[in-house]
Parts: sequence; structure tokens; C-alpha cells
Amino acid sequence: MMTGPAILCAAVLATDPVGQQQAPDGLYVKFAGSLVSQQDAALLSVGGVPLSATLDFDVGYGAQGGVGYTFVWESGPSVSLEFEYSFRTADIDELSAPPLTLPATGQNESHSLMFNVIGSIDIAGGFGLYAGGGIGVAITNSDLTIDLGGPIVSFPGDTDTTLAWQVMGGVQCAFGAHLVLYGGVRYFDAGTVVFETFQSENKSVSVELGLRVYF
Repeated sequence: MMTGPAILCAAVLATDPVGQQQAPDGLYVKFAGSLVSQQDAALLSVGGVPLSATLDFDVGYGAQGGVGYTFVWESGPSVSLEFEYSFRTADIDELSAPPLTLPATGQNESHSLMFNVIGSIDIAGGFGLYAGGGIGVAITNSDLTIDLGGPIVSFPGDTDTTLAWQVMGGVQCAFGAHLVLYGGVRYFDAGTVVFETFQSENKSVSVELGLRVYF
């Protein structure tokens, strides 16, 4: 996940041996794509009946976009404040209720609006590290169908809004005065989502690659 940005940064450093390339500051917009590993989710109840089971997911995907502002200190570190919209989705693979494992289908989708604070430090010639976190709200939509080995039980799609938080970190590299490529890992947690017919969790780990464009 870090290899692509690191290789491109190495190419920039090779053409800028004295390290004059610097990370830009000011107003920016950003765009990113990600592979999403939706974490196994505790299925807390179905049809109002308490349950001890786990939903397993296939690898999904996501996308982010946002607008922010980067403040750079003379000593080198910088802080970015941003508003971010994210979308992520993953398909349900199976339901585990020991000692049973049942085929299940469905989809978990979430839309989130987050306020992030991200700190970064320049290591050499625009190549640096970043880490940060954010809070906001997530709107989760999910449906669930369980194969009971004969009967098929379906729970229609429903939506719930919850508070959410996230942390992220990775590497970044500046290209000129207006572009920063970044790649990293993000953990996202929207807590317990309560639908009309079932309760579950919405947590994920994402590997992402993105671009910030400064004005």
C-alpha cells in the first residue's frame, strides 16, 4: 500500500538531491479510493430476539472526497483541518453462530461526513509521514438474507444514523507546489447500528491511495 507513493517520491528526490521540494500549504481539495476490509460484525439481534452471531464480509471498496486547509510551521511540521465525505461498501459472505456457519448474503453501505485533524512531518524533499483522526456522523444502510438450510429468511434494507470516528496514517509526497500524493491505512468505527429488524456493527479497515490538490 505504501510502495507506490514511496517509489514516486524516490523518483522526485532523485531529481531534487538538495531536497528543495517542500510540502505545499493553503486550501486544498482531495480525492481517494480504497480497498475496504469490513470487520466481522457482531449480530446482536434479529427480529427483536437477542442473538450471539457474527457477520463475515468480502473485501469491499470505498471512495473519499474533501476540502481542507494546511498550516505549515517554519520548523517543518504541518496540520491540516478538513471536512471529508466517504463512501464504503462490502458484501456479506456468511453468518457464524457457533457451532453453525450459515450462508448469508446482503450488503453493508455507509456514507459519512467527518471533520479530520491530520498532522504531517516532512522527512526529505517533500517526502513525509502523516497521522490523524476525525469525528462525525455515518449513515449506514444494510440488508440481510440468511439461508437456514431450506428456509430463506430475508430482512429488507434499512438505514440508521450514528456517531462515527476514525484514525489514519501513512506516507505522502509533494509534486511541485500544488500536488500531494498519499497512501495509508484507515480504521473507521460507526459503532452499533440499529435497524428495524436487526442490530449489527459497522467497523472497517481500509487501504487507501489519494491525491490532494492545492490552490
